[in-house]
Amino acid sequence: MRRNSEINKVHTARLEKKEYSCVARYIRKSNAKGKKLYIDSVYKLNPRDRSITFQTECLIPRKDKGRPRVLLLFSNPHPGSIQKGMFHSSDRRIANLWTDLCEVGLFSAEDSLLRSSKALRTHCLNVTYKGPFAFGFTCYWVFPTSYPSQLKSLFGPTMEPPGLEDPKVRLNRLLKKWRPRAIISFNGKVFKALTNENVAGYTKRLRGGIVEGKYPPLGGKYRIFQTYPTGWRYRKGAPALRQASLERIAKAIL
Repeated sequence: MRRNSEINKVHTARLEKKEYSCVARYIRKSNAKGKKLYIDSVYKLNPRDRSITFQTECLIPRKDKGRPRVLLLFSNPHPGSIQKGMFHSSDRRIANLWTDLCEVGLFSAEDSLLRSSKALRTHCLNVTYKGPFAFGFTCYWVFPTSYPSQLKSLFGPTMEPPGLEDPKVRLNRLLKKWRPRAIISFNGKVFKALTNENVAGYTKRLRGGIVEGKYPPLGGKYRIFQTYPTGWRYRKGAPALRQASLERIAKAIL
């Protein structure tokens, strides 16, 4: 499988018979339902040895322009973004992540740029946006699904295909290489996995406050902040709440 862009990486994992059948069924169903050609561009099924090949994504800027580095940490890739070669690529509309970051002055881009996956990827790689930070983008789990909750039904508590690195090992290698000032998590389960903190009801705690932890939990080098998921919309004024949370986190980092 040829990777879709320079920020993508190809993985292959071999599964047990029952697990392979479950994953293959999910891939074929999602491909037919969405009418998008995810098979062979995002996933490749290999029934002969019951293996799956798939792509993940990680974007680290080429230069930080002298700005503090901040890592945006998501749950796992979306197959649509993998196919287009950029995190939170525009489909029918511009993704909330970009509009939220722009609204609070942490990012800048014209709508035409945000609608182009290639232009947006280059914009982020070269840090040609305005704002106080240089952002990196990565996922904690690597297998692409439409929703993070689907990982457990496919792979159980590990949330990943067998034979891959532990997610913390991957993250530690990235942190050692890039050394961000802080991490912003967009998924409560990821935040809990990294900090061992209880995140029950965290969206209520975010209204007017900050949810912060340390990674590693004991004597951690990295400050990690939890914010709303990018698609969170379960309360009146949800965009304003998401944006206010990002603004408070930015002030805390600075």
